[in-house]
Formats: sequence, C-alpha cells, structure tokens
Amino acid sequence: MSSLVLASVPVIVWWFKNIIVKSIEERDIQFEGGEGGKCGQYNTLTDGLNLKTTLGRHWNLAYLLRQISLVLILVFLRDHPSFQLLLIHLKQISLQSFIINASPLHSTLENRVSLFNEIMFSSYLYTLQCILIQSSQESDEYLRMVLGWALLAILIVTILANLVKTGVLVYREARVRLNRRRARKYLTRMGTIDATQPKQTQQESDLVVEDLCQEDATADKSQIEAIQLDIKEEKEEFKEEPQSFKKKIIIKRVIRRIVKKKKKKVANSE
Repeated sequence: MSSLVLASVPVIVWWFKNIIVKSIEERDIQFEGGEGGKCGQYNTLTDGLNLKTTLGRHWNLAYLLRQISLVLILVFLRDHPSFQLLLIHLKQISLQSFIINASPLHSTLENRVSLFNEIMFSSYLYTLQCILIQSSQESDEYLRMVLGWALLAILIVTILANLVKTGVLVYREARVRLNRRRARKYLTRMGTIDATQPKQTQQESDLVVEDLCQEDATADKSQIEAIQLDIKEEKEEFKEEPQSFKKKIIIKRVIRRIVKKKKKKVANSE
C-alpha cells in the first residue's frame, strides 16, 4: 500500500502543476479581456497569490509538496525519530526563508501570518522534541507538565492569530464595499449617473468618485454645479460616439479639469 501511494505522488504533482498553469493562463485572458473576459474554472487556485514571482505562482503546489513530504517522512522514517525531526526542521527553515524572500502571497498581511504560522509550527516541533526527550528518561514531572502547557499555549495563540487575520480581512472588504456604495450614492445625487443603471456600468464612475468624493463632498454648491456642468458639456460633445467610448473619454476629461482647478486653487492660495 505504501508503495502504491509513493508511486502515485509524481502523477498527482504533475496533474496539479498542469491545473495551476491552466489557471494562470485563464486569469491572464480575463485580465486582458476586461469586464467581458473569460472567467476560468480553476481561478480560485491562484486567488490571493503573488503571480509576479515563481514561488507565488506555484505556492499551492509547494504547499501540496510540503504536506506529501511530511507524510512520507513520518511513514517511512518512523524507526528513526531523530532523522525525522532533522528533516522536518530543515524543511521548515527552507519554507520560512522562501516566504521572507519571495513573498508568495499578494497581501502583506497574508505573508506575515503565513510566516507566523510556520514559526509557531517550528516552535511546536521543538517543544514536542523536548517532551520526547524528557519522556525517554526519568525527569521532573513538573517540567513535563510545563512543556505540555507550552504546547497548548502555542496552539491557542496560533488559532487566535488566524481568527484576528480573518476579522481584519473581513473588515477591509466591508469598508471597500461601503466606500463604493457611498460613492455611487454621491454620483446619483450629483446627477452623473442614473440610479437604475446596473452596477457594472457604474464602475468607472465609481473609480472617479473614490478619488474625488472625499474632498468634493464637503465642497460648496457652486463647485458641485461646476462639476455637473463639465460633465454635461462632455456628454454633449460625445453624444454621437458609442456609449462605452463616450464614458471613458468623459470621465478622463472631467478628472483633468478638476485636477487643474485644484492645482490652480492651491497656487492662488500660496
């Protein structure tokens, strides 16, 4: 049975490697195709990964190889515990070095938490090794109890850290969605977009407001009317053009006008 499992490992790795390559290709097509691009079947395998680095593109494959190697070490070297611990420690040190140097995950928070998890796993192994050494010889019962509580503390701290990370990510996503909703309401109030339009057609306008609404929302009525007038003039100028092209040009030109006015206002105040 062990031989069958060992023989199937290269096949599993080769199959998983092909799936990851296909996922990266489909994601590239989606980015190049814009909103109407192809949404790949395996894109979730590369979500949150840093695709600019080789380790980032193959991080899930590296994680799979890590788990397989851990199983092989525990199964085939069960009669050599010291050699087992040595190989596992070397594997952990290599993995931590890769995380520090290559940053395989897209988010800095994810990279830090991943490194923290690997460090805590190494700490767990060191503590477990100390318990095994103490168990193989007559030693103080109090010391073994302290080491056992240390193992439990490592587990609790690791779980709490990952729960906090999840909470931070949920908070960030909720804040982004709330800002977009506020921006859409602000645009609707200004008359730039119609509230009945689908969300997808409002995305470009939302991007403009995310940059400008923080300052313009507190502006006086005359400034808001000036922005509305600029948008209206641009719409009249590009009335005969296709809708998508017209929206892009209008937004870009309005941004330029607003930026110029702000720069001029700052220069005059100085």
